[in-house]
Amino acid sequence: MKGNATTRFLVAAATALFGFILVLHEARTPPESRLAPPDRLVQVFEKIVFYTEDVREFHFVEKWSQAQPVLLYLEGDVRPEFRRDVLNQAEKLSRATALSFQITETLKLDSRVALARIYFGPEQNLRKIARQRIGNSNFLNRNLVCMASHDANSEGIIRRSFIYISIDRPRDRYLSCLLEEMTQSLGLPNDVDLLLPTIFSDKSAPLDLTLTDRLLVRTLYDDRLYPGMPRAEAMVMARQVINELHAAVRARGPDALIHPRHAARQAR
Repeated sequence: MKGNATTRFLVAAATALFGFILVLHEARTPPESRLAPPDRLVQVFEKIVFYTEDVREFHFVEKWSQAQPVLLYLEGDVRPEFRRDVLNQAEKLSRATALSFQITETLKLDSRVALARIYFGPEQNLRKIARQRIGNSNFLNRNLVCMASHDANSEGIIRRSFIYISIDRPRDRYLSCLLEEMTQSLGLPNDVDLLLPTIFSDKSAPLDLTLTDRLLVRTLYDDRLYPGMPRAEAMVMARQVINELHAAVRARGPDALIHPRHAARQAR
């Protein structure tokens, strides 16, 4: 009996110690490197993919096609460092989406071309440009620092996006804005405050995609979520993908969120 009691005590003590170590590890892990539970991620995914900041709602998946490169046309007050910044941010997004981004010097308005226009200019011009893009909206009553919008065809494939970046703010705020709007123009247009920090909230301004951000973007660009996919069907599949990615990150680390096609392209 005494031996059994000792064994139970040792097992209980070891379990308590293991739990303490897990809590300590979690406390020491930076917020941007933590993942929320899958159910919360599913909730956030639906809000950022199927709603917009001006309270519009989508009923189908909208995303860029991975079959052709997305051309980036820079306009306005374009400086050499802005070009480098755009390419750096594009590479981060390419890892999670397998999209290929290329800067173009020619504005190609052919509907067959996937085109993202990125305008750099003073903040005072933003409201006027936003009104031209989306018309009168409650969205324009906000304190706009940067913005993005996109247009998809009848099949749900994004063919155009327009991004406006204010160059009046400090560099760290500008870089966060650039990453936020380039990310949202991929088909994740909404802001949410359910998980912080995140690129999808005005209450935080990370300079890089958090682990949560990467998982959400990677989920949208999973091959099983196709352009034009009905919302209800897409959310069933998104839950499956998020559960799989969540488990993969816990098992293999952040590299589990690199899109397989991007990894294959880099390995050539």
